[in-house]
Amino acid sequence: MKRKLIALSWALNVLFVFFSGYLYFHKQAQTALQEKNSLTKISADGEELSDRKYAVAVILPVSHKALVEVQRGFVDVIINKYKLNASFTEYNANGSRPLLLAQIEEVAQKNYDVVFTIGAVATQLTKEIFSKRGIKVPIVFGAVARPVELGLVETLEKSGNALTGAAAKTNYPLQIDLLLVVKPTIKNVLLVYDPVQSSGLEADRLAIEKLFTSKGVSFKAVEVFNVREVQQKLPLLINKDVDLVMILKDNTVVSAIDLIIRLCESYGVTVFVSDLDSVQKGAAIGFGVHEYAFGADAAECACKILRDGLSPDQIPLKLTDKFRFTINRNKLKRQGIKLDEKLLQLLEVVDFVHDR
Repeated sequence: MKRKLIALSWALNVLFVFFSGYLYFHKQAQTALQEKNSLTKISADGEELSDRKYAVAVILPVSHKALVEVQRGFVDVIINKYKLNASFTEYNANGSRPLLLAQIEEVAQKNYDVVFTIGAVATQLTKEIFSKRGIKVPIVFGAVARPVELGLVETLEKSGNALTGAAAKTNYPLQIDLLLVVKPTIKNVLLVYDPVQSSGLEADRLAIEKLFTSKGVSFKAVEVFNVREVQQKLPLLINKDVDLVMILKDNTVVSAIDLIIRLCESYGVTVFVSDLDSVQKGAAIGFGVHEYAFGADAAECACKILRDGLSPDQIPLKLTDKFRFTINRNKLKRQGIKLDEKLLQLLEVVDFVHDR
């Protein structure tokens, strides 16, 4: 009998300790959850976010710095400028079209307040899938050139559908004129591009070819459809006769920028890009806009939907066109460009004043 009482007492003590531990850890977990939830209502600068919460999907076709900057601008403006309590779910296809399609299908099945698509391909596919499924969730895009010509929207002022966003503008005449100021000796240009990244790239190729040939510069284009083809084809085409390799805003080719730079430097060939982030990675010169601006402009459109309750059709597209010509001073000689040292010193200190 005494043994039974001892065993019963021991069992009760074990149960008491277990139950006490459960209550303690449950309380700790609830406290941690409350703290986590409260943190989501505080922005980076310490100000409270909106009481209403918003769910936003971000669709990236591939990973590289330029697209990450677009995404950063989008998130930063929504959180830190407009103080919206938004959570962002990233869907990154890592260059795989089947994965991109699967991710868009997944997004279509969830209840997001806004879907942010980066680039033409992600935007086109999202529009097509949402249309087939009868989904009316607003689509805000960033860094898309020629959205009207691509059939994404009816006009820049009125989309006529559930899309709006930040459109990329091009200025190839100015881009090539500035290039020839920096390197007037160019005779042979090689353009590397993926024609299926966007239907607009084929139009870009034709426009660029016309501009170069009108200036007496030989032009050749090579098509690639993935990073592996860049690795396979480019070494066979780069030689001492090529003066310059030109790269457009092309997610496939930009993803291989490190390889392209190494290969071009081995022959003293200039790398000329249409995104400024690739200049930071080692391209000698570039012409374009800061990618952050695409995301920031798209966020302005998204906030009008989330905060003000406007439909995408009521929000004119924003044109992101603050072009900059960027030079990587450390790469000029390696990539066959010789600029006067005094000119470089001047460029580093010059400021322009625009009279009213």
